[in-house]
Amino acid sequence: MNILGFDVGGTKISAVLGDEHGKIKATIRKPTIKHLGKNRLRDQLFEIGDQLIKENNVKKLDGIGVIFAGLVDQEKGMIITSPNILGLDNFMISAALKDHFRADVVLENDATGATIAERLFGSGKNTDNFLYLTLSTGIGGGAFVNGKLMRGQHGLAGEFGHMVIMSNGPTCGCGRKGCLEAIASGKSVSRRVSESITAVRDS
Repeated sequence: MNILGFDVGGTKISAVLGDEHGKIKATIRKPTIKHLGKNRLRDQLFEIGDQLIKENNVKKLDGIGVIFAGLVDQEKGMIITSPNILGLDNFMISAALKDHFRADVVLENDATGATIAERLFGSGKNTDNFLYLTLSTGIGGGAFVNGKLMRGQHGLAGEFGHMVIMSNGPTCGCGRKGCLEAIASGKSVSRRVSESITAVRDS
């Protein structure tokens, strides 16, 4: 089988061509084109996917998996909102990819998808209870309890990065102040270091 996978993050897009056993045949990584809206991101995914298909002589895709750094509606295949990539609210990404590549699409939040992958292929393969934490441009995670993925009432069970830990802290991409992601994510730490260096130079 030929499965196309996209990991769409606030900094980069990683794409893979693999099979149902998790074996990776080819990969591509490119910077995310941000702030240009739904159509540009859609076209970038088309270009990356088409490149993988052409370079590996794929005649037929059997499925597509997409994990996305933001709030998603898995059943509708829709990006609800993204704190790190602007202009994607209510984007029906699964329908766009299905129409272009002629294959069924599964959409997940990036941290949830990584948690599922860890359960299937990684360190969580032989355990029914574990917590998974991601630290990148943003912060997220997921958990399996008694062999079941914990999604939460609105699919937000793994959104650790948007727990408020400092009531008057910096503004997060989600709009609230003091989220863990606004303080400790890779993007936030980089910004704070840059601000500190600038302050020292100006003192």
